[in-house]
Amino acid sequence: MTLLWIFAIVIGALASAENAAPGVAPGCGDPPAEPKDREYGRVIDGDSCEKRYLLAKGQQFLASCQRHCPDKNISYPLDNGYPCLQFMKKGFLLERDDESKNTCRIGMCYDGKCRRFRQRYPVACTVPEDKIDRSE
Repeated sequence: MTLLWIFAIVIGALASAENAAPGVAPGCGDPPAEPKDREYGRVIDGDSCEKRYLLAKGQQFLASCQRHCPDKNISYPLDNGYPCLQFMKKGFLLERDDESKNTCRIGMCYDGKCRRFRQRYPVACTVPEDKIDRSE
């Protein structure tokens, strides 16, 4: 019986030594994670489907040639011929101090994909704020 009491005391001492100070919960003392840069702005219609957009030269262009419906988990291709922009990870003229550091290429929607023009030069583009289109 004495052996059981000694064993219980040793186990209790070991358990309390490991959890001596409660301290801060994991993740609470860490700095907040920086949000990822968005690659497009969204316009959500009345059916809860979204079209993705980018801004260049003061105009709004499609960033994706598809209409995404997350509630139905399906995407529909948009009509051919719409102008679109392909987002590139490379910065645009980094020596300049303007607000746009993103680069895009202009193209046209064809079969649900943005096909870029070969002779077009990259343009500076920005990501617009998300909007809800209540007109539909």
